[in-house]
Amino acid sequence: MHGRCYENGWGIAVDRVQAMELFRRAAARSHAWAQFNLGMMLMQDHGSPGDAATALTLFVRAARQGNAKAMNMIGRFRECGWTCRVDIVSATRWYRRAAMGGCFRGAAHLARFLSEQCRVGDAVHWYRRSIAIAPAPFCRDLAAYLFAQQPMILQGVAREALKRAAEFGDPHDQFVYGSALAQGRGGAVNRAEARVWLYRAQEQGIPGALAILNGASEWRPRR
Repeated sequence: MHGRCYENGWGIAVDRVQAMELFRRAAARSHAWAQFNLGMMLMQDHGSPGDAATALTLFVRAARQGNAKAMNMIGRFRECGWTCRVDIVSATRWYRRAAMGGCFRGAAHLARFLSEQCRVGDAVHWYRRSIAIAPAPFCRDLAAYLFAQQPMILQGVAREALKRAAEFGDPHDQFVYGSALAQGRGGAVNRAEARVWLYRAQEQGIPGALAILNGASEWRPRR
């Protein structure tokens, strides 16, 4: 946690070098989250192939201790071929393990694979599992992705992701969700529910949000 303070600037200036040193100390003593955090820092620094290889080793060690986020990262390595050959079967297995362990990213990746295999019902299940525990920014991005997918049921799940994002209280997210309800994006038009969310958005600083009910505005994604 001392490392996290340096990494994120909690109560002290950001110092990535010091954060990595503290993570290394904890990781050397088999602390799973330190192994994961150090691995992520190595990946985020866009370092040499050796850094990615070290990161994968750390993720494997953390995964062996049950860290679901590390399992998801192993899935990414297997899917993308980072320092290893592409292995979709292995990637799917790791995403499933991550999803079962409560990783919202792992659940979304698993759902994506299932959808590509035309297992849409299973995909919807795991997308919903992801949305239920994901933070607003992830739900926002997932919604944008799903609105571009077929079949239409996935666009319905996209609207569920918008609702989850709106529930965190950001007025822009409330406006986007209300707009989707008003315009029938991802499902039937629901003007009554749309009015509730657009009113909240307007009260929190989105001028004229309610005007969309009269067709005076259009839905626009966050940039």
